[in-house]
Amino acid sequence: MKIRQGFVSNSSSSSFVLVGCQMSDEALAKALNVDTDDLYDIMNGGDLFWDAEDGIVGYTIASGDDSYFSGDTMTIPELMEKAKEISEKLSVPLEEIKIISGIRSC
Repeated sequence: MKIRQGFVSNSSSSSFVLVGCQMSDEALAKALNVDTDDLYDIMNGGDLFWDAEDGIVGYTIASGDDSYFSGDTMTIPELMEKAKEISEKLSVPLEEIKIISGIRSC
């Protein structure tokens, strides 16, 4: 018999890898030329990954959870192109664009 020791939770999470940057809601709204109150509506369902809680915005490279991984791939030239797109779209210096990975609650 297996006995689990430790914390068990019913919440789920997903992992992600993206090319992007960290920026405040105010900076993101300014870069997109929108009101801060409209960010959720604009970013929800858009082509950019946005985690307002951690201030992360970018293009998803890969994502998944315990039972699924997207298996997406991106070549280095494609990655560089996405970094340039993010830099231009959000008025962020290219040097501030990073590969960011993490886990978020769903």
